[in-house]
Amino acid sequence: MIKNDTNKAGMIASKPQFFMLHQIKVAAIHTRFDNVQWFVWDAGVIDELTGHPEVVGQYETEDEAISRAKYLADYYEAEFFFD
Repeated sequence: MIKNDTNKAGMIASKPQFFMLHQIKVAAIHTRFDNVQWFVWDAGVIDELTGHPEVVGQYETEDEAISRAKYLADYYEAEFFFD
């Protein structure tokens, strides 16, 4: 389990994990609360306000975030296959 550091709120707390040839990224983020939050980013969708990959999920656990990332990877692979 990754220990949250409230002094680092908003900073990456874990080594990122990548899916779909680096299109989808999962990482823990330090928060100002008790626990880190797990985020999922999709580099295929750019946030219009920030110009960075869009956050497509925020989760309490690493398992939930990885599950979402795998779901997206499977979805994109199926979509590409049928194009």
